[in-house]
Amino acid sequence: MSGAEGNDVYRIDSRLDRVFDTDISSAGGIDRIESLVSFNLGSRAELAGIEKLFLRGRDNLGGSGNKLDNSITGNSGDNKLIGNSGNDSLSGGSGDDRLYGQSGNDSLTGGRGNDDLRGGSGSDIFRGGTGADAFVFASVAESLAGAENRDLIQDFTTSDVIDLRGIDANGLATGNQTFTFIGSSAFTGAGQLRFEADSVGNTMVQADVNGDLTADFEVVLQGYAPGLGKGDFFL
Repeated sequence: MSGAEGNDVYRIDSRLDRVFDTDISSAGGIDRIESLVSFNLGSRAELAGIEKLFLRGRDNLGGSGNKLDNSITGNSGDNKLIGNSGNDSLSGGSGDDRLYGQSGNDSLTGGRGNDDLRGGSGSDIFRGGTGADAFVFASVAESLAGAENRDLIQDFTTSDVIDLRGIDANGLATGNQTFTFIGSSAFTGAGQLRFEADSVGNTMVQADVNGDLTADFEVVLQGYAPGLGKGDFFL
């Protein structure tokens, strides 16, 4: 299958199918692949100009992006979607999905099911959808303090969890330390996790990992004001 300028659609039914987009500069329209098998837009040079990937059917499939700003949509199975570089939009659909934004300012939507959402670097936006979802952070650098850096969770509920087990809570101590949850109290040392509500119904999650009593890590929970407890986190 081959395409050039214009908005091209390629339908993949088998791993043996090949796509050749002859305008790999990404200036030849918005191209998409609809696939019944797992597909990686970054696997070959001839795919470098394709922006969108839709997974079809009910099988548990994987989908990965390339260097462009990709839109990757899952099917009704349990999908693993990876944005790679670019400002990507990942949508899991139904099923228990795993979404990885990686680099760039990404938008991750779990949809139905119990989903794991991992933004990676950049300022990312999460929507877990229905189900018991996990918002996973592997380092402080994935959601630094400050309005231009921190991630946003748009639909956090009491059935969801924020997973911080991949972060060393105290850079002053040897080994990988877990956070101490202190509620809405002020920081008194390294390794502490707290929250505060703002005047418009949002909640800010903050962590201090170096003991300077200011936040190094921040995440905003949009429209969530009930307060948080230790059970809302994996520490």
